[in-house]
Amino acid sequence: MRSKKYSDHLKHTFFRYAVMLILLMFILFIGFMIANILLTTIYTNERSNKTLATFFNSQMNNLQATVEQMSTDKIIIECLTNADNETITNANRLLYDFSVSHTLRPIFVLLDRDFNITCSNLFEDNRKTFLQSAMIHNVAEKLDDNSDVFSCVSRMDYNNGQCCDFLFAKAIFQNNLPIGYLFVDVRDEYIYDYVRNLSVDKVIITDRFDNIIFITFQPLTDPIGKYPTGKFQIERTHKNTVSIDDRPYYAGYSTLAYDDIQIHTFTSVEMQIKMFIYGAVFLLIMSVILILAISFLSDIVVCKNLRSLDELVLAVLQLSEGNIAYKIQATTYDEFQTLYDAFNGMTARLEELIKKNEELAEHKRLMEVKHLKAQFNPHFVFNVMEALRYEIIINPHSASDMVVAFARLMRYSINYGDSMVPLKTDIEYVNNYLALQKLRYNKRLEYNIHIDENLMSCKVPKLLIQPIVENCLNHGANNAKFIHIEISGALCQKDVLELTVSDNGSGIEPEKLAMIQYNLDHENVDPNHIGLYNVHRALRLQFGPGFGLSIDSKPSQGTSVMLRILVEEGINNV
Repeated sequence: MRSKKYSDHLKHTFFRYAVMLILLMFILFIGFMIANILLTTIYTNERSNKTLATFFNSQMNNLQATVEQMSTDKIIIECLTNADNETITNANRLLYDFSVSHTLRPIFVLLDRDFNITCSNLFEDNRKTFLQSAMIHNVAEKLDDNSDVFSCVSRMDYNNGQCCDFLFAKAIFQNNLPIGYLFVDVRDEYIYDYVRNLSVDKVIITDRFDNIIFITFQPLTDPIGKYPTGKFQIERTHKNTVSIDDRPYYAGYSTLAYDDIQIHTFTSVEMQIKMFIYGAVFLLIMSVILILAISFLSDIVVCKNLRSLDELVLAVLQLSEGNIAYKIQATTYDEFQTLYDAFNGMTARLEELIKKNEELAEHKRLMEVKHLKAQFNPHFVFNVMEALRYEIIINPHSASDMVVAFARLMRYSINYGDSMVPLKTDIEYVNNYLALQKLRYNKRLEYNIHIDENLMSCKVPKLLIQPIVENCLNHGANNAKFIHIEISGALCQKDVLELTVSDNGSGIEPEKLAMIQYNLDHENVDPNHIGLYNVHRALRLQFGPGFGLSIDSKPSQGTSVMLRILVEEGINNV
């Protein structure tokens, strides 16, 4: 069998807890990284995406409603039908007020039927770009047959900071005939002013056909022509991860109710990935250093702290070899000092108990030898045999019972088994003994045994009651014509059994009773009462002070002997 050393166990424990600590650090680090990504990346991105989507959706709806309203305004219609300076000024003021009051500060252009600019806040060179745009002419053709507001991605290449992203257009009708057109174009720089306050790195806004409306970075080029110009070309590496310029980003996505416009927000996760890699490498290096340090320090710590335990082990080995006198003299930590003191106290008590047990064993041996001699006393056997001879003639059945009782008495007397027997066993022995004695004393002897059946399972020392009963017969019946012996038992408190043997014999004189009691208390053997002394001393040694027997006697009235026995586990102590 492989040996197990506590020192090895301690070293393994140090190492095991070091590994557990390392694992805990890795778990905490991973948990921190996950929480960091959730809070600073995912949650922030999705919140910003939702905020931008709400803002952009409300602006688009507001612009569409305003264009719809402007197309029916009397000032606008009058400007197109009666283009004098006053009406043009009024129309310009109305459109300027609308533009400066709106968050996105849109570009507006009011055209008459002949495609002449009546009102606009475009710079002069940008007006030429507007009038020359094929897209504007195509939109105007569509508006002639449609009374709804038209919207699309703006492709106008304006200069001087008037770049636009999304166009709203509406034909102006009078008497169901188109008299002009109103164009409102969302400016790029004001969308950017709003977007840069969001906690995201990049933003793309597209229509439902993936045409880019707004973008905060340079779109990727496609040299092979796989994607048309102006299309959204971001390639997703995972469900919510995209790669832009070979860098990873977390992508948030939402679709507006207005014209299925799509909002894409991107937050860089490159820093989180670097933090994870650097942190993992750092923890790995620290783990190696920690394991090496634990391996080196565990030997020193274990050796230093096991000195006290080694001293205790040596003391136990000395005790196992029979050296009870060995005492630990070393001083150490309070906890080990408590063990040292307890060990020294234990060995001292052990020496005392060994002496008591030797004395108890000697007393028990003397009791059993005495009873064995008594049972095989020739006079006792002769008296029993003589009585049996006449009993066989007079009452054979009763004689058979006497033989069985005598056999049981002999068997119990010479059986050196357990020193503790159930009370029922000892009572049966006493009952057999009294039954045989009644053959001798005949009508001069009567006896009663009154013990609750619940007490019969209590363990008592072997041959406990018989010496008391024998003493009653030897001393109490000397000068009495009739003797009655009564044996009773009761449970005092919950763990003390009191057995009483009483007789109505001649009793004991006060002086003699005092001498007997003195001998019992001072361990002096009275040859005339060796049975009482042995029982009392055996109970004292086994159960301690407060237990044993007490004698109460009055001359010519009888004697009562009470035995106090400790029942350790209650009445079920079998």
